[in-house]
Amino acid sequence: MTKTKSGLEQLHVLLGSWVTESKTYSEGRGFTTVTPTEDGKFLRADSTAEDERFPHSTQIIGSDDAGDECTACISTRAECIVCTG
Repeated sequence: MTKTKSGLEQLHVLLGSWVTESKTYSEGRGFTTVTPTEDGKFLRADSTAEDERFPHSTQIIGSDDAGDECTACISTRAECIVCTG
């Protein structure tokens, strides 16, 4: 029988550094680094962009061991948003 990965384990493919581009906002590239934090209990995603109109953001992503859903808290200069799903 194959063991199903937990919600957070499914996101481990995102670990590392990424360069992103947008078709809508082509003025510059974005940069995101995803790392484990708190002994692997959470993932941390730090994002910046070449275009200064877009603020630096930090996401802390966690998962309930009982299910496969993740929750992210996204923080920018202006606000903090909590997303579940």
